[in-house]
Formats: sequence, C-alpha cells, structure tokens
Amino acid sequence: MKSIGLRCGLASALFALSAHSNAAGFGLYAVQGAGDADFTGYYYNDISMDTEQSAFGLVFDTNLSKNRVFNYRLGIERGTTSYKNADEVKLDENAITHDFGFALVREENLRAWIGPELRVAIQSGQDSSGNDWNGGSLGLGPAVGMNWNLRHGLTLFAKASLIFSYGFMDIDDYGGWFHESYDVSQRSVFMNFGVAFRFKE
Repeated sequence: MKSIGLRCGLASALFALSAHSNAAGFGLYAVQGAGDADFTGYYYNDISMDTEQSAFGLVFDTNLSKNRVFNYRLGIERGTTSYKNADEVKLDENAITHDFGFALVREENLRAWIGPELRVAIQSGQDSSGNDWNGGSLGLGPAVGMNWNLRHGLTLFAKASLIFSYGFMDIDDYGGWFHESYDVSQRSVFMNFGVAFRFKE
C-alpha cells in the first residue's frame, strides 16, 4: 500500500508541475560518472578509492524549449557504482537528481542552462569475499546543461555536473561476525546524454 501511495503521490506531483510548465517533457538518458571517495572508519584504517558510475534514467523537465529563465529537472536513475583500489567492489545504485536551471541561452532550437544539482543515492551489494555493503549519500554541486530542440516535439540533451557528496557505508561479513561503518566523502563528475519528448507547446 505504501508503494502504491508513493507512486500516486509522485504522479500527482509531476502532473501539478506539468500544469504550470512551458514545453515540459519526459525522456530517457544514460549516465557515466567517475571520481574518488574517502572512507573514514571507526575501528579500521581509512580507505581511499576511485569510483565509476554507470546508469540509465527517466527524466522530467518543466521547460525544455520555451523562452523562460527557469527550469526544474527531475531524474530517476538505476545503475551501478564501482569502488576500486587493490580490489573492485561493484554495487547496485538507485539515485534521484534534482536540477534547478537558469537559462544562459534561450533560442528557438537551443537552450543552455546552469544551476545547482541535488543528488540522493543508495547503494547495496556484495564484494568478492561475500561481505554485504549497504550505504547512502546526499550530494550537491553545480550542473550545466544544453537542449537541442528538434521538430515534432523531440529534444536531445546533455548535462555535466560536479557533485560533492557525503554519506555512509556499512560492511558486514557473510557470517555476521564482522561489522564496520564508514563515513564516506565523495567527489564525482557525471555526464548525461538523452532524448525527451516535449508537450504543452
């Protein structure tokens, strides 16, 4: 029931946003990211790792093409995050991004914008030894985007963002004898490419 209520609430929120939107649209996109993360443990040594992200997502944007300054963009992503040092740990990741864009260029076939991005993510999975990893993070940073508005309501778009995030990671071994919690600070660069279909023009 909670899941149904959450879906209905999200649908209602999107409908309310679209009712006040100009050239709003829905679409699909792919994400690639890379960066580094510092793990600060309570009992064990601190760890620094390189990170890689890969995901696909659904997007809703309130203003893809109209001559208005502001746009809000919601992204819902599902993919993987890899942490690498001597070994590699690959985790499933679900993320939600919120972009608040302010136009730099507003032309008929081109819109460029800049603004802050808020990113919320959760990760889960196992390493090669069978240890369970579960974590989450909250990130914030600048984003810049560009929309190429084509005929028949089609928009191609790209976005780059630099996200500074802070979160946690809990690691438990398979037998339950080992547990460690880490504070995780992470810096990542993300690149998004996608296609959206406009309406309300």
